[in-house]
Amino acid sequence: MREAKKEELDLIADFIIEQMAEDNEFKLFEKNLGKERAKMFFAIFVRSEMKHFYKHGKVLVYEDLKGAIAGIDMKKMGLAHNIYQAIINNKRLIKEFDKTELELIQASVKILNQVHQINWYKKFSKNAYSLQQIAIVKEERGKGICRIIMEDFFKRVNQDIILVTFSETNVAIYEHFGFKLMETNTVEELTEYRMMRELKENN
Repeated sequence: MREAKKEELDLIADFIIEQMAEDNEFKLFEKNLGKERAKMFFAIFVRSEMKHFYKHGKVLVYEDLKGAIAGIDMKKMGLAHNIYQAIINNKRLIKEFDKTELELIQASVKILNQVHQINWYKKFSKNAYSLQQIAIVKEERGKGICRIIMEDFFKRVNQDIILVTFSETNVAIYEHFGFKLMETNTVEELTEYRMMRELKENN
């Protein structure tokens, strides 16, 4: 594992987007926009997100981008939490989308904002680090890369680690790495599974 280089960020973002196609978060936008337009919007979102994590958190890659992971201290989350809305308000970034598409994007963002409450973890931790993105090349899955990436990440983070997933299937995967399901929150068709790995388990 190594730290990402600044010039790699867009490539890492594109790699993560390719792995997100089956995520319910992506499908929320895909339902309204269609797959290609949703991918276009997510490209703007994830690229912006990666720049924030690179500057204020961690962006790590495995070998020749067979895997990637990104996270940030919740105290530095700041603007990253509002990236969706910041994109919508930036005419330069959204110039490829027409008025109808922007209304559909705004409707999806509204649901996400309702289901995802940034401070949920405060009921369980006073000092949390958020694992925001993890992706493994499909052809390399099942070869132990996820464990290598996770264990390296755990060694670098001396805090409780939290994450959210919109896939119930992912819950068991993260439990395998020491995370516990703390609570869920459902809005319309989207359910957020909120998980935490306590510091005492990290050591």
